[in-house]
Amino acid sequence: MFSLTPRWFGMGAGGAVAFCCISCSASPEPPDKAAGSGGAASSTQAASSSTGAATSSSTGSGGAGPGSSCADPLPLELGQVTEGNLAVDGQEDHYRFHGRRGQVLQVDIDAMSFAAVPFDPRYIDSVVTLFHGDGSQLAQNNNDLLDALATDSRFQTILPADGEYCLRVTDCSTLIERPENNCATGEKLFTRYELRIDELTDEPLDSNTTDLGDNDGSNSATPVTYVNQGGSYGTSSLWGTFQDPADVDLFSFTVPLDLVAQRADVRAAAYFYITPSGLEGNGSTAPTGRISVVDPGAPEVSLAEIEGANSTLLVAPVEPGKERWLVVRRAGDTAGASDFYFLHHALGWGLSLETERGSGENDSPETAAPIQVVPYGVESPIAPGSKAEIEGDLASVPEDRDHFAMDVPAGLPWVSARCDAHHHGSGLRGFRVSLLTEEGDLLAPLSTSLEEAHEPTRIRRSYTGGLSRILLKLEAASQDVGVTSSFYRCSVYFYPRAWP
Repeated sequence: MFSLTPRWFGMGAGGAVAFCCISCSASPEPPDKAAGSGGAASSTQAASSSTGAATSSSTGSGGAGPGSSCADPLPLELGQVTEGNLAVDGQEDHYRFHGRRGQVLQVDIDAMSFAAVPFDPRYIDSVVTLFHGDGSQLAQNNNDLLDALATDSRFQTILPADGEYCLRVTDCSTLIERPENNCATGEKLFTRYELRIDELTDEPLDSNTTDLGDNDGSNSATPVTYVNQGGSYGTSSLWGTFQDPADVDLFSFTVPLDLVAQRADVRAAAYFYITPSGLEGNGSTAPTGRISVVDPGAPEVSLAEIEGANSTLLVAPVEPGKERWLVVRRAGDTAGASDFYFLHHALGWGLSLETERGSGENDSPETAAPIQVVPYGVESPIAPGSKAEIEGDLASVPEDRDHFAMDVPAGLPWVSARCDAHHHGSGLRGFRVSLLTEEGDLLAPLSTSLEEAHEPTRIRRSYTGGLSRILLKLEAASQDVGVTSSFYRCSVYFYPRAWP
């Protein structure tokens, strides 16, 4: 009935999946907060040009009256766009709909997505919460983590029972503790939003794939389907249920041969994002455990692997045309009332690939390979500057050490770095990143960082001190015998001031 097509897709800093517009049409400037505020709900409906779904309008509760609580919610129809307006500070809008047990739904809010500038603080920072009919919380989403340009809410869930459900929409500053640290702060001049709930189904030739329920054996796997969009492929959504704590699900995927590379110096990669479970996530009672990418011919060894408790993004360098399996496991040994999982899967290309093959070519400061520094975030209200990006492999650790040289841009004396290896599925262990002078000395005592499995490697706020060139050094202590990949991905940022 509805195929999940993301608003954003592309490659982001440090190799993380970021999302840029695929097929968005230009949106008119939203009305300011005075537009429609305090008025009665509109009953007008119009056909949506992109989906054919009806659109209904409502100004919300205005802080009191119908829609101000789950005790008196406004009606909501699945598949329709409902317009609302959080015109009053502290306002909460509530809606109700009828759902079925096992129904797969996507809840989507658009507000900041209408802005011309990413993360425009003048737009509301939405939070959406789903409640059972008895008023107990089922799921919640603050930000769609797959959207790199806005803080709108979006999540997927599987309903645990037949009955009525309540949905609350509010601004982050109304609900989240310490909004100055966790929300897009500032006066909200644009408070209109669009809410839509869609049922997700797995249909032939769409981008959704649901676990068949009989693929736990080593000789079967549910095939992942891709939708070609002129040589590129949008995000596929994968979901399933855990029948018991020992349940293991397998998905088969093959990167299409016609996937178009952005540049010649990049390699293909498969990305798998785990959506968080629990009451503050998608509502599942089962945390997703270890997920792995394996060769069907040798499934006992992982090509790339993460633990869901430590990371939400698995990255696997892949070769087009070769079949791979995704292995999904549940964490914990106690079954819950609604044990399911949701993954988002994207195909893409990595960062600029190092030219070294094997070890020895850039293993010292004297043989550091130059990498390009380019402008970054010119239109960003946060911190425009420049960046350098590199992807590679440490072929034999600890002997192989990679060094890269970067020219410091004029007027950008502060530098930070982020790298991912183990955190995104690489078999490298004890991965360390350092920023050095050309002589091989640390820029500062804190200009080095050792990676942990639960977070990326970060170096923050190092001062280049008038140097014209600095070095990036990458090394690892060992290789996990159960994970064969040895990749890393790094981004180095130059700023005019000490940020972040």
